[in-house]
Amino acid sequence: MRLGITKLRTQILLFALALVLITTLVIQAISWWSANTFNQQQIAQNIITAENILRQYIRSTENNLVNSARVLTADFGFKQAVSSGDKDTIASVLANHGARINADLMLLTDLSGNLISSSRSGSNDREILSQIVQDLLQKPATAHIVMLDNRIYELILLPVMAPRTIAYSLVGFELSQTTLFELKDLTGLDLTLMNKDIPVHSTLEGFQNNERFVDEINAAHSRWLWLDRPTFVSSEFMPTSSSENPVSFLFTADLRSIYKQYDDMAYQIIFIVFLVILFATLISTVIAHTLTTPLAKLVKTANQFAKGHYDAWSEPGQASSEIRDLASALQTMGQEVKQREQVVTWQARHDALTGLLNIHTMRSTLSTIFHDYGQCVVIAMYIQNFRQINDRLGPEIADACLSALANRLNEFETEAAKTNARLEGIEFLSVIQLTPDQNPKQIVEALLATLHQPFQIGNISLSLHFYAGVCCFPEHSQDSKVMLRRVRIAADHARRNRQTIHIYEAGEDEQHLEELMLIESLQALLKQPNNIELFLNFQPKVELHNDKMETVEILIRWHRPGIGRIAPDKFIGLAEQSGLIVKLTHWVINETFKQLRIWRDQGLLLNAAINVSAEDLATQIFVII
Repeated sequence: MRLGITKLRTQILLFALALVLITTLVIQAISWWSANTFNQQQIAQNIITAENILRQYIRSTENNLVNSARVLTADFGFKQAVSSGDKDTIASVLANHGARINADLMLLTDLSGNLISSSRSGSNDREILSQIVQDLLQKPATAHIVMLDNRIYELILLPVMAPRTIAYSLVGFELSQTTLFELKDLTGLDLTLMNKDIPVHSTLEGFQNNERFVDEINAAHSRWLWLDRPTFVSSEFMPTSSSENPVSFLFTADLRSIYKQYDDMAYQIIFIVFLVILFATLISTVIAHTLTTPLAKLVKTANQFAKGHYDAWSEPGQASSEIRDLASALQTMGQEVKQREQVVTWQARHDALTGLLNIHTMRSTLSTIFHDYGQCVVIAMYIQNFRQINDRLGPEIADACLSALANRLNEFETEAAKTNARLEGIEFLSVIQLTPDQNPKQIVEALLATLHQPFQIGNISLSLHFYAGVCCFPEHSQDSKVMLRRVRIAADHARRNRQTIHIYEAGEDEQHLEELMLIESLQALLKQPNNIELFLNFQPKVELHNDKMETVEILIRWHRPGIGRIAPDKFIGLAEQSGLIVKLTHWVINETFKQLRIWRDQGLLLNAAINVSAEDLATQIFVII
């Protein structure tokens, strides 16, 4: 008893502590989620604002470059110098004009992109310059961010017309480290100029300008307790640039200041939680002590209920009104659970409509039944005309008919024991114990004679007809699963062949499995667009009045590798039974159309006759075809 009280007290204490901790964690998680969501939205908005500022900056400098370049290309003296190839005059004009507009780069190239003159001394790689000219020509008078001679420029290109294009003028401003710091002041974010994922200029400190620059930024983390948090959030901005030597901007937001604010708040919450835990420990200990004695008795009673002893009951003794109400409710619950358990157990084992055993119960108990009965006959029955009853008289009459059938099965008199079950839908099963002098077939005939008598459903008299499959235990098998499968195979054989009674014969089990295999193979073939097993034969039909062949009859054939030809009446019959006949007919129609088209292209016009089933005629798709 002492151990039980201590355990309960501990549970109450742990519950109080867990409640405090869970509440704290939820508050902490909500706070973190809210702050994190707000910060992510704020960072995303800052990045969008920074990109807009950068676009505005590029657009502003682009306008200055375009206006300056138009003044240059419109200068008559400059055009004359370009036309005559006066390099000194060209260089002088480029230098003077560049000085007036504070341009960092003034270039003049021929139509092939070869450099004629430059305001800046340098290598000016010809291939790169030629590629840049080609990219600029795609969008003339539009600023491109390009890299030339290890410097990054904002360049525009305008043609020099005299009156046709004789050269190209390129004007640009350099984007330097100083430019990035100015943009950082405007955007509030760190910026990095990247060329093929390698930084050229950056406002970030502490990182090497190499190919691992981006990986190092993404790998940077700030640790708090056991959590690793990313230090930076980056977003790449792709301006209009060279296709072969692209340049991009990398915006980077430093999250450490945000983390510091959150960490300070988290430490304050942890301190408050510690105080709350101390208070909760004291209160929960007192409450646990007052509850343990009466609850221990209720726990003992509940344990008895859990074992199924619903009549076991002991009063909780001196207790509060709430505990007494709980005890009364527990007692009532035990009685109700007992009743519901009986109902659920019965429903799990029986068919809801007829009250007979269901298929799951039969599968689990058939071995026991065979052991108890010894020699017995197993009968599986299908109702022949149930669909007509259901369609014409409605489901209520049909259900009443099934209930009446179940009653008649139970009322059928036998000399020994019997067990009845409803397997599925209109399939019923009877297991009848045989006495030494009884004939199984006579028992089956007597049962069917009883079932063939009219059923009175209200004011309606109905007669049911059956297909019955029969197996004998232990003659046909001593395994319950095999017996159940074989008796259903026998019933299915009786239904297909319109027999009232069919006794299972050796080999039908294997034949059934073979038919299932053929159905599965046929279904798989119909899904293949170009199968080689199914093919058509074309039987000519000659008109007697003119001795001409104008029509062919379409005959489907099936050749299975390793087996040979499958008889048409066999696989077509299986297709009708399994519901594949419509798909098979569509396959035949499609293949026939293909062959008629081939013949028509060869100048041979023939009609085709295709055999169809009644199920084909009932489908809407066939009517449309």
